[in-house]
Amino acid sequence: MQPSAPTYRWVCHKCEATNDAGKSLCAACGFPAVASAQQISPSAQDQESNEKFEGQLRLFLLFFPEIIPAAAFVLFSPYVAGSYFFAGYPSQGVLTLLLAAGGTTGFVLAAKKKQRYIAWVCVAAIVFGMFLISDSCPKSIF
Repeated sequence: MQPSAPTYRWVCHKCEATNDAGKSLCAACGFPAVASAQQISPSAQDQESNEKFEGQLRLFLLFFPEIIPAAAFVLFSPYVAGSYFFAGYPSQGVLTLLLAAGGTTGFVLAAKKKQRYIAWVCVAAIVFGMFLISDSCPKSIF
């Protein structure tokens, strides 16, 4: 059984918004006015999960511009390599896969060490390498 709403103005335990008397839920976030200690204080597992997510978000934001083309090339490189193989250019196909794998590995290692410049160089190497490989083909394969 949960007690009734407070008869005074109260501050939400979750979002710290001020609420009017007689309201049993926070107008801003919907958290109950009367809550147990377990509801108010998140568990250690929740805090650890939140910290891990925040760390991943900070890492993503650190590499935001570079991570988009890196992901695109990782996803697109098997298609490009297959196109080279079927067009009769197996060496370009192998080079494409090696370039994508090497560039991605370099990017991931740089990201783990939070070295943005090296990560950018890895992505630039992939882009430049893809153009060099495509220019080495005498005809268009796409």
